[in-house]
Amino acid sequence: MIRKRLFSVLTSAVCKQTKIVLIGSLIVTAFMIFVTTKMSFNMDFAKLLPQDLPEVKSILKITEDFGTSSCEFFVIESKSKDVEQMTACADKVAEKLLALTYSGQGIKVFDSTVPPQDTINILDRVEYKVDRDFIRTFGFLMQKERDLSRALAMYSSLHMGDLLKNINDNFEAEYIDDQKNLSSFDGETRAVYGLEGIYSYVKGQRNYLQSGNVDELEEGIDLLLQGPKYTISPDNSLLILKMVQSPSIGDNFAPLNAYAEKVKKIIQEMEVEYPDLELGATGQAIFMHDIMESNKKDFGIPNLIAVLLILFLLVGAFGSWKNPFLAIVTLLVSLVWSLGMIALIIHQLNFISIIFILILFGLGIDFGIHFISGFRDGLAQGKPMDEAVLYMYEKYGTGVITGAFTTAFAFLTLALTKFDVLAETGLACGISIFTCLIAMLVVLPALLVWYNKGYSLSAKLLRKIGLGFLVNASRSIYTIIGRVASSLVVTPLQKVLTFSFLEKVGSITQRVPVAVGVILVALLLSVVSFMSIKTIPFDYNMMNLEAKGIMSAVNQDKILDKFNMSPDVLFILASNLEECRTYVDELKAIGDKTDLIGRIDAISEFIPNEFVQVANRETLQSFKKQLLNLKTPRSLSQRERERITQELTRLHKNIVEIGELSIASHGEHNNIVQKCDEIVGKEDQHSFLLAFAKEIKETTVNPARLDSAQLHTAMIMKTNLLDKCNDTLLTIGSLPQSIQERYVSPKTGSLLLTLYSRVQIFDEQVLNRFLEQIQGVSGAVTSTAINSFLFLRLMITEGRAATIWAIIAITLFLLIDFRSLTYTIFAIIPLIIGASWMFGAMALLDMSFNFNNLMAFPLILGIGIDDGVHMLHRYLEEGKGSMRRVMKYTGRAILLTSLTTIIAFGVMALGSRRGIASFGLVIALGVAFCFITSVFVLPAIVTLYERIAKK
Repeated sequence: MIRKRLFSVLTSAVCKQTKIVLIGSLIVTAFMIFVTTKMSFNMDFAKLLPQDLPEVKSILKITEDFGTSSCEFFVIESKSKDVEQMTACADKVAEKLLALTYSGQGIKVFDSTVPPQDTINILDRVEYKVDRDFIRTFGFLMQKERDLSRALAMYSSLHMGDLLKNINDNFEAEYIDDQKNLSSFDGETRAVYGLEGIYSYVKGQRNYLQSGNVDELEEGIDLLLQGPKYTISPDNSLLILKMVQSPSIGDNFAPLNAYAEKVKKIIQEMEVEYPDLELGATGQAIFMHDIMESNKKDFGIPNLIAVLLILFLLVGAFGSWKNPFLAIVTLLVSLVWSLGMIALIIHQLNFISIIFILILFGLGIDFGIHFISGFRDGLAQGKPMDEAVLYMYEKYGTGVITGAFTTAFAFLTLALTKFDVLAETGLACGISIFTCLIAMLVVLPALLVWYNKGYSLSAKLLRKIGLGFLVNASRSIYTIIGRVASSLVVTPLQKVLTFSFLEKVGSITQRVPVAVGVILVALLLSVVSFMSIKTIPFDYNMMNLEAKGIMSAVNQDKILDKFNMSPDVLFILASNLEECRTYVDELKAIGDKTDLIGRIDAISEFIPNEFVQVANRETLQSFKKQLLNLKTPRSLSQRERERITQELTRLHKNIVEIGELSIASHGEHNNIVQKCDEIVGKEDQHSFLLAFAKEIKETTVNPARLDSAQLHTAMIMKTNLLDKCNDTLLTIGSLPQSIQERYVSPKTGSLLLTLYSRVQIFDEQVLNRFLEQIQGVSGAVTSTAINSFLFLRLMITEGRAATIWAIIAITLFLLIDFRSLTYTIFAIIPLIIGASWMFGAMALLDMSFNFNNLMAFPLILGIGIDDGVHMLHRYLEEGKGSMRRVMKYTGRAILLTSLTTIIAFGVMALGSRRGIASFGLVIALGVAFCFITSVFVLPAIVTLYERIAKK
């Protein structure tokens, strides 16, 4: 009764006060546009999570203390292992990166021509070089006592032969005789750096003998004593620069997006300058930008095609382009109204709640199709305008309102969850459905009346100024074009899109044997489908949801492959230096046991405890006296030359053996074996050391040049070793500022420990295994990956609870609406059976559950219930035995709505982002099966119910 009064009032308003309704709608739209400008968009991921979680507290504190909680990496790769070219490129890249700025007002990246006071630096620093001055001064003091003793023993003589012998003795004692050092966390790192230093030293000697260039000789000695200058992979094919964002940027979306765009521009520029190098980047900001670029590609032209297909479908179905166009205009109006209401009630959107736009367009066009169908049916039956509008409301309005309310209530139940993101998403979707319903009830009918009465503001104006002939001419042309288009395209399409088979389906399913057969087949398929659910796996790897080959993912894999560490880092905060040392020692022990940890970056690695430093100081003071008394050799005898070749051959054998032992400890793919292969090759004929030994033995090098190399080496090495004998005790305050800023919070003094894993932690199962090992060290371990999985876990657990509430809410509303338990069950049955078939199809297509397609299930719940509701309301309106008529009219409408939804979401299945593709495919399957069950199974059930009730 209430609905009939409502429909009567609406009919009177849109037919008699058309202009007032449209002008009022225009005013409301203008107001909502103004309100929408006040709405914010929350992209701060950590702040979307419950703030009482320890992982969230930790990451927020890290962001507050250090300005950022993520790591970005710039990658430079040389297939030919051209280190010189990579390092030259890195220096230029670092300069360009540090020059990146953005405007604090417009969040727009500017060039260097903008005055500095108008800009803010995007990056705080770029880390890619070792602090050489610090290592040269304190390199010995910061070593462990045992390591220092072995290092000083290596440099007890300045003779080349003695040095090579000492190197071999040290290798055999540390790694061959004591193999556990190769499997320990520190041992592996020392072995890699040691091998690189020796390789650089020998290469410097050989280059000097060939060219006489002292710079190359000095370079080799420097790398032996100080270690590598740049962060280069053990096989010398990959160089990485760590980009640390400015604290002023935080997690703000706009500057991070601008930063990612600028980084990609630098990549393009530098690849032109260095065509032999491959450049790239990875990290959270780069990853998010890659996703946005994928979205543009996936939802640009494909979405345009989808819109054109939908318009083509609707024009063919309704025989006119204007009615569908008016529905789309109304849909856009409802979008503005929805944004305005969300701004007034919630005040913000986040990257999850923005999904309301998909819901609005997916369901809103369905509302429009139903109303246009009713209006056309009324006119086709010869009814005048006002009666056609009333017919539209009475025949289709009840189903639309019920469908809208059930779907809105399904989403509003999300507001009952304890997870604010889900609550905001539920409110946003519920609000948008209600506002869209209002727009379709008021604005669309008014536009339909306006158009069908032939009102035209432009025509009226032209006639007033004496140009009425233009109106008549344009209408004549339009009529001719319309007739041609109708005869060639629209009429043939209409014959196809009348969907006359639906009326036949409605007739056939009224036969009892057919109805029984349909129900039995449906039940059998449902049982098989439900049984297949347990065969559908869950894909826990987040990277499998993204497009294949995106730059961030490719470079993540490169870093993991070349450095045996994942760029997705974990963080721990320590309150003081001793706590930091404790964390590091415990984590290294875990790394020794599990082979899960790739690298630990902490300030305690620069500052041994005071006891060790005092002991090292005494050792260094003694070594310094010994070093000052060493004589500088000026020439080499034939015997000494032979000894050098022998030690080079021995060194080759030792490195081969170290490589083999490392394979036994870490498998074939590890940093040590990469570096061994770099020096000795996979076959003896490829060994750099054997080739150099052969040159000296066969005197292909000038003996005088070899004597000169010995003299220069001894002089340079003695100077460097004396510099490294500094015995000033180290403290945090004595460290260079470039080191302090990486680890020490300027606000609180807390110390940051960065942990790099050896595994891809964007797989939840791998991450959980990793966390099981390290959370015993500190309960405050945090990272972007951890918080991502916390977010998704909350989405699943709270979403599951919300789904139960949604089912209850829908059931209760349907009970109130139908006032019958029987018809409520009838309305739900197509949804249950359709959903079961969807799971069966997923199993058949070898699909997996993932975090993206799980989001599809609440949508299917809201969309799928509508078909059954519309069918039953029309059936109750028409009376018993009317299923054939119901299928002819309402069946046609829900087929159109199903096809538009399938096209809209199905186009996502063609996208490059695998998670979104699975999301679109699941919705398309769910909607298709819910339609099939609504037009086959539901009529069959109603038929049997009629026969049983009749008896």
